[in-house]
Amino acid sequence: MAENTMWHETLHDQFGQYFAVDNVLYHEKTDHQDLIIFENAAFGRVMALDGVVQTTERDEFIYHEMMTHVPLLAHGHAKHILIIGGGDGAMLREVTRHKNVETITMVEIDAGVVSFCRQYLPNHNAGSYDDPRFTLVLADGVNVVSQPHQPVDGLMSGG
Repeated sequence: MAENTMWHETLHDQFGQYFAVDNVLYHEKTDHQDLIIFENAAFGRVMALDGVVQTTERDEFIYHEMMTHVPLLAHGHAKHILIIGGGDGAMLREVTRHKNVETITMVEIDAGVVSFCRQYLPNHNAGSYDDPRFTLVLADGVNVVSQPHQPVDGLMSGG
């Protein structure tokens, strides 16, 4: 994709989002999906998978804070958290802010998403991949939750 072009989200035929692409940071077909990370003057870095925007630097906090803090604070004493998806690391970042949480397991199907988001979206994860409470499982989340596993206090979907 050429820089200084328009990128159109492809989720729906009759409506979608357009973004000016100021600079393509990364674009690759991973083992599971087409991943692009590009810069946009209004939204900062933007990540899309298979033509659908997953996150932007400008507004990711709206989703991740709500999807993390509301259930954790409502629970009150969650110790063991399972995140399905969330390879960009932003939901993980928010969970690590809860000091009472003892273990955080994230199941992500695509190692490429984790690797490239660590490199190109460092503000999303803010070092949370290095939290000693964190474990990454590279697998299909549906398969993981359908098998017996350690009990969890909170189950979150990262996207």
